[in-house]
Amino acid sequence: MTEAFPTYVDPRGLLLPIDLDGLDFEPVRVFVVAGPPEGSTRGGHVVPCQELLVLVSGTVEVRYEGVTTTLTRPGATVALPPGGLVEYDLAAGGSTVLVLADRPYSDERP
Repeated sequence: MTEAFPTYVDPRGLLLPIDLDGLDFEPVRVFVVAGPPEGSTRGGHVVPCQELLVLVSGTVEVRYEGVTTTLTRPGATVALPPGGLVEYDLAAGGSTVLVLADRPYSDERP
C-alpha cells in the first residue's frame, strides 16, 4: 500500500494530520526517524510487526522484499507487513519519517 495523508501548507509551515481510524491495523507504537544533514541508511532488519511508514519531510527510498518505493511528498506512505527485510535511505537535507506500528518495541528480532 502506498497512499498519502493530506497535508496543509501555508506561510506558517506544514500541517500533516494523521487519522488513525482509516488504518488497516491498530497502532500501539509511534516512532520518528530523522536523518542527519548528509542523509543516512536505516533499517537492515526484518520488520517485526505491521508498520506504516509516513514521510514527514525530505525524501525516502524504501526497499522491502525486492520492491523499491520512493516517497517524495510529505504524507506519502508505504505499508510494511511483518516478516520482510526493510532498508531505507533518508535523503540528504534532514529527511524525516514517522512510523506507526501494531506492537510495542522489543529488542528481540523475529
